[in-house]
Amino acid sequence: MKNIIDGLYDMDTGNLRNIAEKYNIMRWEDAPRKDLINKIEARMREPGFEEDMKEKLDDEMIIILDEVLNGDNYETVEKVKQRFLDIKATADFRETYENLLSLGLIFEGRRDDKDIVYVPKELTKWINNHVSQKLA
Repeated sequence: MKNIIDGLYDMDTGNLRNIAEKYNIMRWEDAPRKDLINKIEARMREPGFEEDMKEKLDDEMIIILDEVLNGDNYETVEKVKQRFLDIKATADFRETYENLLSLGLIFEGRRDDKDIVYVPKELTKWINNHVSQKLA
C-alpha cells in the first residue's frame, strides 16, 4: 500500500488538521497544507512516536487494525466494519474508526471501485507487532 507521504497528500486539510492537533503540533491551526503534511510526517518519524501511539490504542482500535493487517495491509471499509461489529456488537465502529484516522494510523483510499482502509507501509511492522502482542 501507500507510504505515509502519499497517504497524507490524499487527505483533505480538515483531516490533516485533526492529526496535527492530536500530535500537539505547534501552530497547526493556520498552517498551509504542505506544512501540515511535512510536520505530521516528521512527527511520525520522531523517537518515541511508536510508544506514544501504543498508549493510545484501545481494544476496539486493535480489532480494526488486526482486520486491516490480516487483509494484506488493506481491506474494504465494509468488511472491517462487519468484522468489528461481529466481535464488538455494542461498540461504536464509526467513533473507533474516526479515532484511528485522526491518529494517522490508518488511511482511506479506493481500490477496485471500493472504499478501502490501510496502514501506511512505514507503520506496518510496529503496528503488526503491537496488535499481535495485544491479541496473544
